[in-house]
Amino acid sequence: MLKDVSGVFKPGQMTALMGPSGSGKTTLLDVLAGRKTTGEISGELLFSGVKPSRAFLRRFTGYVEQFDTLLPILSVQEMLLYTAEMKRPIQESLASKKAAVEAVMDALALLPCRDVKIGNAASKGISGGQAKRVNIGLALVTNPRVLFLDEPTSGCVLHMPLLPPSDMKHAQSGQLHRQRGDDGGVQAGR
Repeated sequence: MLKDVSGVFKPGQMTALMGPSGSGKTTLLDVLAGRKTTGEISGELLFSGVKPSRAFLRRFTGYVEQFDTLLPILSVQEMLLYTAEMKRPIQESLASKKAAVEAVMDALALLPCRDVKIGNAASKGISGGQAKRVNIGLALVTNPRVLFLDEPTSGCVLHMPLLPPSDMKHAQSGQLHRQRGDDGGVQAGR
């Protein structure tokens, strides 16, 4: 339970909620994202000084849960395009949605597995780190103004390519291009 807590999250900056297991990090994220539907919540939550509606939160925030919520029968590209079709504006062209999917796959180093089925415990598919990046991609492809990530590194291996927070907006707009360095590491650039 939190009491007498206030805070400000500045645009363009990453903020981390840190604490031991069971300390309420996920609950606080759920409250901030407007996803908490049980319990007593009091106080005021504002986005740019305005109380957000549920429709605003659904349209302009992305939320990556700590557990994968992927469809095992779809490929990486199909999963991302399905999400883009369902969540991006209906009047947006299919070509634009496909370009957004390509940009996200490129930024999250998912192009090599674009046609691989997600899979599950019963059928082999992508790796755990790739699944985590696909989940992050599902949020990024919707072009959110605010992105909430619950346990974003769980399931990831230490050497996996990470997208710096400063480049997330470029990944959404298709302005980010990834290059493989001589050392095998992945570098992000604009």
